[in-house]
Amino acid sequence: MDKYNKKTAFKKWVSAINFNELSKEAQITIKNFDYYHKKLNFETTLKILLHAVYEELPSYREIGRAFMDKRLCQEMGIESLS
Repeated sequence: MDKYNKKTAFKKWVSAINFNELSKEAQITIKNFDYYHKKLNFETTLKILLHAVYEELPSYREIGRAFMDKRLCQEMGIESLS
């Protein structure tokens, strides 16, 4: 059995990302992304994509189904993906 459970491993994985230490060019790109997307900012988008990779979700439809779970949405800091 794996010694790490999925929840703590994912939180450690995401918490290791420090957006303040990125290059100025990357920070500008993120700021531009956030400017055009009102509901879904870059950090939340990154968390969603990392979750999909971690869970090995095969399609966008499966990602959408995963986020029907209110607890997962709450952890990601979003209301829903729709």
